[in-house]
Amino acid sequence: MFSCTLELMPYQNRVTPFGTLVANAARGALTGNRGILHDEHGNLGRARWRGRMWIACVLRFKDRKRPVMQPGRYTHLFFLDEATALAAGHRPCFECRNRDAKAFMAAWMRANRPGAAYPGVGEVDRQLHGERVRRGCSKVTFESRLGLLPDGCFVAGADLSETAWLIWRGKLHRWSPTGYVAHEPIAADRRVNVLTPRSIVAALGAGYRPSVHGSADTDAAGARRIVGFRRDESGDWVADLECGHTQHMRNNPPWSERPWVETAAGRREHFGMTVPCRKCERGEAP
Repeated sequence: MFSCTLELMPYQNRVTPFGTLVANAARGALTGNRGILHDEHGNLGRARWRGRMWIACVLRFKDRKRPVMQPGRYTHLFFLDEATALAAGHRPCFECRNRDAKAFMAAWMRANRPGAAYPGVGEVDRQLHGERVRRGCSKVTFESRLGLLPDGCFVAGADLSETAWLIWRGKLHRWSPTGYVAHEPIAADRRVNVLTPRSIVAALGAGYRPSVHGSADTDAAGARRIVGFRRDESGDWVADLECGHTQHMRNNPPWSERPWVETAAGRREHFGMTVPCRKCERGEAP
């Protein structure tokens, strides 16, 4: 008797720093959307966006559960990390990532419209849309020297090949769907094409610090930010970490004292807090 295993092809909903959508089974640290891009079978059409509101969201929020590629609902997109989402032109969602969204918008205003009144998120989305894609869907880029760019930016070589590099902590880190797979020193005078939209680059320079996949922190311990909370099958609280791993946050006196995890306000206050991720320290994939 012969047997076989049917392997399902992954959906084409993983976002690269170039803003393109590829099929890859690796899990992302963030999700997001650009509108409804798929048909009733989960296949993408020709469109790569429906409107100017491109957002990046946490993977879990208020116990909402929505099937991926559900007919008639927005297309779930997935990002390796926040730096990837920003490079593609997505911004933090104001609903599920309110604290990050406010911090991003404050930095964006300081850098791009200093002293001006906040024009509303619709106006920011309008400007971002002109900075990320041209008619025909090609990526908008601009040239710069590496030494002038802040941490969190993505760059590519002069030929704009499908190789993207993250600037992070004094090094270039080569992007892949599963993490950063090569690390090189930065040559400050080298000219590159910048993939991250110009006004987002300015926001990064004005102090907004995106979350990045743990594989980019080659010299750091496994300190990772908390990006969400949920309950496990036993009812215990679990923190979702920016690297894609999870960690229990039990309130179990006297062994573990975390009374804050029992309230929604307490959990909100701990969004962005860093905790050691032993799995990252051991080099385990999410």
